[in-house]
Amino acid sequence: MRPVASAIAKQTPRNLRERINHTLSFLQSIPYDELMSRSNSNGSGFAPPVELLTRNRADCDSKSVAFASIMRNIYPQVPMVLVLVPGHAFIGVAMKRRKEDFALKIGGRAYVLAEPVGPAMMPLGELSERSEGLLRKGEYTYVKFQ
Repeated sequence: MRPVASAIAKQTPRNLRERINHTLSFLQSIPYDELMSRSNSNGSGFAPPVELLTRNRADCDSKSVAFASIMRNIYPQVPMVLVLVPGHAFIGVAMKRRKEDFALKIGGRAYVLAEPVGPAMMPLGELSERSEGLLRKGEYTYVKFQ
C-alpha cells in the first residue's frame, strides 16, 4: 500500500483531515461487494488491501483495513481503531475533533469516525444513521491498530 499512500500524500496538502477525506473518497468509489462468492473473491468475506485494489471491489471491513494501511504509511504514529457494529465496520482516527464530528472516546482519547465503505461520499466525522444509532445504543466493539 506504500505506493498508494505515497500518491495520496503527493496529491494532497499536508493536512491530516484533507488527506483522510481524500483517502475516504478514493475507497468509497471502489464498488461494494460482500466478498462471499468464490467467482469474484477468495470467499472469505475479506480482501487484504492489495487484493482490494487488484479486484477493485471490497466490503466494509476490507475497505477499513485498507484505509488504516494507507494512513499508517503516511502517519505511522496516529492511533486508529477498527470499530465493529452488527454487520458493519468502520474506522476511528485519534485526532482533534471538530464540533460537528461524530467521535468515540476510548481510553481518554477522541477517535473521529469515518466510513470508508461508500457508495455515499461521507467525509471524516460523518456516519450513516444506522451506524450512529448502534453506537448510541452501545452496540459496538473496537480493535486498536498496532
